[in-house]
Amino acid sequence: MNIKWHFPAKDRLTWAFEKDSCFAYKGICTMGVIDGYECGVLHRIRCWLKVLEIPHEFDPQFHRCLMHTRGECSGTIRLQF
Repeated sequence: MNIKWHFPAKDRLTWAFEKDSCFAYKGICTMGVIDGYECGVLHRIRCWLKVLEIPHEFDPQFHRCLMHTRGECSGTIRLQF
């Protein structure tokens, strides 16, 4: 998936997609609907954490595709154990 995950601290998880390499971003761009796309990849991770009842916070917050709105998709998830 061209994504790197790291655990720099017990309560931190970082992610970074290689520039323009997210499979979802590429597919949605090909379909021509990137302006309305909410990131399904990060949403899925957020749902897993919610179902596992692990309090968490994404930085940056996201609603739309970060690759499209910021030019990159990377950030930190703070886990609240």
